Amino acid sequence: MDMEEFMHAMGERDLVTQIRRCFDTDAPLPSALHDAAMQLYRQYLVVGGMPECVMQFAQTKDYTLIRYTQDTILASYLNDMSKYNNLNEIKKTRLAYDNDTV
Repeated sequence: MDMEEFMHAMGERDLVTQIRRCFDTDAPLPSALHDAAMQLYRQYLVVGGMPECVMQFAQTKDYTLIRYTQDTILASYLNDMSKYNNLNEIKKTRLAYDNDTV
């Protein structure tokens, strides 16, 4: 999910509309709305855009649960990669996946 979808999931449709209106008219966002948008952005940076994590965060606001869910999803990605490769390819795939330089 992107930031706008995250904001919708968090119930911030009015804020999305106001941001869009300010963008279209090249007007500054009022300070209180800007602060609210920045708080949501910081949450988005932590929660990310995985729909399951966003749904859980919208319901619980529990960062610990979100981190556990993120770890579970990432582990299942790695396990899924292993299903389709031989041992040598699994090592290469994991090295590529873990490589943080793009």
